[in-house]
Amino acid sequence: MTLRRLRSGELLAGAGAVALLVLLFLDWFGPEPRPSGARPSADSPVGAPLVDATSGWASLGWLVVLLIVVALLLAAWLVVATVTDAPVSQQMAAAVLTASAGAVVLVVVAIRVAVAQPGLGAGLPDQSVAANLPAHLGLLALALVVGGAWRAIADERTDAPESAYTPPPPRPAPPERI
Repeated sequence: MTLRRLRSGELLAGAGAVALLVLLFLDWFGPEPRPSGARPSADSPVGAPLVDATSGWASLGWLVVLLIVVALLLAAWLVVATVTDAPVSQQMAAAVLTASAGAVVLVVVAIRVAVAQPGLGAGLPDQSVAANLPAHLGLLALALVVGGAWRAIADERTDAPESAYTPPPPRPAPPERI
C-alpha cells in the first residue's frame, strides 16, 4: 500500500468526496430572507411556524441522500483500489462506475438544489426556500468527484515503474516447406 500511486484523478475524486461528506452536515437550505420590516406575503399561512435552515442530510430526501452515499462509496473504492495496488481491472471498474454514477447523481442533486427545493418541513413553496452556500459548494464537490474519476479513466500512467513493459522474446520462424 503506497500513497504514491494516487494520481491527480484519484486525488480530485477523493478530495471531492471528503468535501461533500463534510458539506452534508452544513445547512443546505433555509427560508428565503425577507427585507427587514417586510410583512408576510398574502399566500403565507397565518401563524406559519418559523423554519430554520436544514442540513444536507435532512433536506435532500432519502433517495437523493442514498444516491450521494453511493457516489461517495464509489469514490472511496476508486481511491482504495489505487492505493492498495488492486488489479488494473478493478481500478478501471471503480473509475468508470464512479464517473457514470456520479454524473447521474450530479444531475439529480443539481435539480434538487436549483429547481425542487424542499419545503423545510413547513410546506413552504419553492419561492420561499433559498439554497445556501453549502448547497452550491456540495455541487462543486460532487463535480470534483465526477471530474476526478473521469481523469482517472484517461490516465494511462505509461511512465510509472509499475507500467514498465518488456515485450516477450520473438517466436522462432516456422520451418521452410519444400
